[in-house]
Amino acid sequence: MDTLAQPFFELERRPEDVLWDVVERHLEEAAFFWGQWARHLFTSDFTLTALEERLESRLLAHLQGLVVGGAPVAERLLLPLLDLEEDAVEEEPLRVSAGARALLDGWSEPAASAVFESFARAGPRLRSALQRALELSERPDVARRLGPLLVDGGPEVQSAVLEVLAFREEEPQASLDAFLLGDEPRVALAALHLLEALPQLPFKAEVLRKLLTHPTLRESAIAVGLLRGHREAWTQCSQLVAAREPCERSLYVWTSLLGGREDLRKLLECLGTPRLRGDVLWALGFSGRVEAVDACAELLGDKRQGRIAAEALCAITGLELEEQFTREPSDDGPEEPVPLEEDELDADLSLSPEASLPEPDPEAVREWWRTQRSRFDVRTRYLGGKPLSGEVLLGALETAPMRRRHVLARQLALGSRGAFRLNTLASTRRQRRQLTRLKELVAASGRATDSWKPEPWRHHDD
Repeated sequence: MDTLAQPFFELERRPEDVLWDVVERHLEEAAFFWGQWARHLFTSDFTLTALEERLESRLLAHLQGLVVGGAPVAERLLLPLLDLEEDAVEEEPLRVSAGARALLDGWSEPAASAVFESFARAGPRLRSALQRALELSERPDVARRLGPLLVDGGPEVQSAVLEVLAFREEEPQASLDAFLLGDEPRVALAALHLLEALPQLPFKAEVLRKLLTHPTLRESAIAVGLLRGHREAWTQCSQLVAAREPCERSLYVWTSLLGGREDLRKLLECLGTPRLRGDVLWALGFSGRVEAVDACAELLGDKRQGRIAAEALCAITGLELEEQFTREPSDDGPEEPVPLEEDELDADLSLSPEASLPEPDPEAVREWWRTQRSRFDVRTRYLGGKPLSGEVLLGALETAPMRRRHVLARQLALGSRGAFRLNTLASTRRQRRQLTRLKELVAASGRATDSWKPEPWRHHDD
């Protein structure tokens, strides 16, 4: 969602000159494509290019259609969205986000000011819708305009402002210590997100130790600690995974990305616990390890997790799951009852991104792996069949399915101690600008062809 262009002509708009049915359709379509764009950030069937060409370009066109209508459209159609009651916002949050984005980037300063004012006084649902518009806005003054709210706003406003700054990767106009050590977990969580987005911000080890003990903040505190090389963060992550009890999926991912051979063994052991299997298979797909491929190959026939196992195997080896390696989903009638101790009672039964993954043909894929395994070195990490490097990682960030890119971007950040970062939730145009810059940085760092090593602050038994 790039900057919206102002009309090239300066004629005064009159309400009677506006084709209102067309403009209202622009708002409806903008809301629709905004929702589709956000959903496909996490799907397996879209790449960055597909997202840009099939959704984002159309979203921008409809937002531009709102801008061209000028002041009458702002006053009659868009500004009233900023005063909606909470119940009304619940029914059409995407209309609010789209309308606010058009007001922020495409029209007059008073219209933009109205968005900031509404954000400061809004209820939770309206503020959330406006927050997304502020995050994606191309305005250069968002951090400055929101800065005073970190002092004057309540916890709900403060946490929302910190989240906006984290998304935009902009520094706050205040110290984060009070937010991190205060009594409001939601504010501390938002401050941690900002610290993860901006690793250069100061952060004391004693503050991290305190946050690592807080159940709500633990995951984000570990993320910040790992990014900055704090051993305590790795120790807690490793202990939680070794316990073989349900924990945040990200902990398995970080263990997969940063761990050595012993850590990989712990992850493989977790596959024996059915309720952990899906999250662990997802994480193993980012390990790049031959042993992980072996484990995934064995689980290709798993009725619940076989597709994720195939996805992980392909991510490491570069196999494309085309027709000869797939089969039609089987319909074997009612499944055998799952033993209570193995049932995933808290599993989300709604349609998930995994549901769109192809069904593997276990024997065909296993046979392929038997013929290919010898060309993979157990001492090397692989991505898409190539030895992992900064150059390979950046290539994957341009072509990988959207749902995998978020972890790949984190892998890039962890491997560079936060120096190389990509916001995979931002507009595709912003991401392409970041990718161009990252290619220059990786090439200049001399790590384009060297193996992309895990962090040097802990011992690895590779």
